[in-house]
Amino acid sequence: MRVFHDLDELVKIPNPVVTTGSFDGVHVGHKAIINRINRIARDIGEKVY
Repeated sequence: MRVFHDLDELVKIPNPVVTTGSFDGVHVGHKAIINRINRIARDIGEKVY
């Protein structure tokens, strides 16, 4: 996962897969969300950061 804190840090990603939220510590529910978006990104051939 890559976190961007400023618009100047953004890079061109052809098929971005993103999620938003307040991750106050990574617990089982958060891990499930992260794993799912990583799987989706891989399925469409996108690089996983």
